[in-house]
Amino acid sequence: KRYTLKSIYCDQNFDLYDTPIYMQCIRNLFPGVYKVFDMMKAENHRKIAWYLQRVESYFILNLVVRAIHNRLKCPILTIHDAILVPESLAEKASQIFKSVIEKNFGYLPNVKLKYYRV
Repeated sequence: KRYTLKSIYCDQNFDLYDTPIYMQCIRNLFPGVYKVFDMMKAENHRKIAWYLQRVESYFILNLVVRAIHNRLKCPILTIHDAILVPESLAEKASQIFKSVIEKNFGYLPNVKLKYYRV
């Protein structure tokens, strides 16, 4: 993960031979995605992090949190990379989270449940 992120966020002059083999695979398997990153790097490689954060926040807030709220009708708080719901609904919220990701991205993520006491 660390090397993938480093390869994505580095400037455009990053030597492809120093790029981990899996980034070369991404270029070969997903040339459109790789081209978008390359174009973004040409403009300003630091903007990639900003764009990806916007995409992530849109996905979490507008799709995941909205789906949890619509189905469970419960209070929800988001803090950084956590979605907080009442403990009694945590497992259901986790299943909704997974289903939204699977529907939009085609895979089931690992979701960790943590319980906070107030």
